[in-house]
Amino acid sequence: NKASVNERSGHGTGGSPAGSALPPGAHTVIYNYNIIKKKMTRKMDMQISWYYYLIMIYIAAVNIFAAAITVHDKNAARRHRWRVPESTLLLTAALSGCVVMYATMHLIHHKTKHPKFMIGIPLIFIAELAAAVLVVVFLCGRV
Repeated sequence: NKASVNERSGHGTGGSPAGSALPPGAHTVIYNYNIIKKKMTRKMDMQISWYYYLIMIYIAAVNIFAAAITVHDKNAARRHRWRVPESTLLLTAALSGCVVMYATMHLIHHKTKHPKFMIGIPLIFIAELAAAVLVVVFLCGRV
C-alpha cells in the first residue's frame, strides 16, 4: 500500500525518515531554517558589499587628495609661496592617505629628509593596518 511506503520512508508525511534521531516534523523545520538562513546571508552580503564600496570610494578620495596636496606643497616650496601646513599633511596621512602620500613624497623627492614624514607616515600605516585587523577580527568574532 502506498501510504505505508511513504510513512516508512518519511516522504510525503512531513515526518522524519525511518531510523532518524530527529522527531517527526524536524526535517521541515531544518529545511525552513536553511532557507531563511540563505536569505539572510544574501541580505548581509548585499550590505557588506555596499559598505565595502563606500569604504573604497572614501580611501580613493583621501589618497587622491593626499597626492594632490603633496604635489601642491612641492610646487609651492619651489615658488616660495604659501605652503601646506605639516599638520595638514600628517592628518591626511592619518585619514588613510598614508600609502599614496609616502609614495608621492618619494616620487617627487619632497620632505624625504624629514624624519617626521619618513618615519611618521610608515608608523601611521602600521597603526592603521593594526586597527583594520582588529576591526575584522572583532566583526568575525575570532579573538
